[in-house]
Amino acid sequence: MENPISSLSILVRDRLFMRLTILIVLTSFVSNGIFQIHTFFLNTVVALNVNIFGDLMLLGGMAALVAQVLLLEPIFSAIGGVGNLVMSPVLGQASDVYGRKPFLVLSQVVRVGTPFTVMYFMQPGGSIAPYFILRLVDSGFGTAGVTSAAVADVVAPEDRAVAFGITFASLSVGYCISAFTAPFFSREHILHIAAGLFVARVLWAIFILPETLPIRAQANKARWVVENPISSMSILFRNQLFMRLTLLIALTTFVMFGTFQIQTFFLNVSTPSEFIV
Repeated sequence: MENPISSLSILVRDRLFMRLTILIVLTSFVSNGIFQIHTFFLNTVVALNVNIFGDLMLLGGMAALVAQVLLLEPIFSAIGGVGNLVMSPVLGQASDVYGRKPFLVLSQVVRVGTPFTVMYFMQPGGSIAPYFILRLVDSGFGTAGVTSAAVADVVAPEDRAVAFGITFASLSVGYCISAFTAPFFSREHILHIAAGLFVARVLWAIFILPETLPIRAQANKARWVVENPISSMSILFRNQLFMRLTLLIALTTFVMFGTFQIQTFFLNVSTPSEFIV
């Protein structure tokens, strides 16, 4: 069995892969940091002395706004998830024609406004609508498939298992760093830092991350026809092993995100305190 530490040497051997991994770490760092901030802020922006969701709507004012946010959050996430399910095959096909970089850059541009929408909501009279609209677009424009394809472009077949492991592990690295550093800063400082890193991600994707798909490997643009994304899912039925793996991933994300939403809300509002109007 190969030493897991020595397996990381692939980052040094392949600079393209290293640049892509750093972009993923930055993405997970600021995305998870912002998610933690907005979830905590929206749930505790007022001190709640109620335990029933319906009571929030009856209280009116800021409490009613919090109730609407708590209701809209999972709805918009679900709609964005369906959009991602439909768009992912289309983005994958398009990246075979136009290259990986345009879509990786576009995904960073789409997300760059996230911290600014949270800042806007925190201002007196600010609206949460821009944040949810951006979250909806962000959720529907998932580029995980394009990222995986970019890894496969630059890593030799014998190293791809390790490379994919490092790629998905880098998401946890970003999450751990954001969770560790968040207590040392106020919410406002974190938002400012995140805004700077969001802009840095765009610049990194544009100027430092190269195109991974060779021109000779790109499909013919004139002959490219967008395949029905629903029919693309027929691969699930052609390969039983792939279908079983996909079901396992779906079940994992179902319970993981569901449990996370519950525990975040419960920990933030389950302790009664004096309600402030």
